[in-house]
Parts: sequence; C-alpha cells; structure tokens
Amino acid sequence: MDCEDGFFQVTSVHRDDIKEALRLTDIQAAKITDDMMQQIARKMADDYCEQLFWDHLPLIAEHVAEIEGIDLGGKRNNPDTADRRKRFGGNSNGKM
Repeated sequence: MDCEDGFFQVTSVHRDDIKEALRLTDIQAAKITDDMMQQIARKMADDYCEQLFWDHLPLIAEHVAEIEGIDLGGKRNNPDTADRRKRFGGNSNGKM
C-alpha cells in the first residue's frame, strides 16, 4: 500500500468479493457494471467510516505501536489488553 500525500488505502472491493458474498454465478456476476461497482465501493466506504473506522482506528494504531514497542501516549481511554486481543485476534505476545 503506497502513501500518496499522507493517505494510505484501507481496502478495496472486487467483483469477485460480491460474487462470493452473494453466491452469484459467473453469468450473474457479469451483470455488475463498473458504475454499479463504483456505487457499491462508495457506499461501503461511507458505511465503514460512519460505523467502524473511528472506533477501530485508535485501537488498531495502538496495537500496532505496542507490537513495535512504541508508546504513542494517546489520551483516550484504552480498553484492557485482553479486550484488544479478543477484538483483533492477537495473542498474549501481541501477535495477530
């Protein structure tokens, strides 16, 4: 993931993702146009930002910093380590 002006891509969506999620046949998936894909991607991004992004960003950033041995010194209330591991699949040695 390359950095462009300080921004890093979080995710993307592919027709195959939709095909798998909806269990579509190749013929059904072929009906999804580029315009439809752009709408789906835009709505997914909006939904993610509204629902999860701001809640998960500090948790994940702190987790990655912790693995690297860096204390970011943030001022938010931190969930306990066990809760972070449970939410993000890490184990007791900080690996995900």
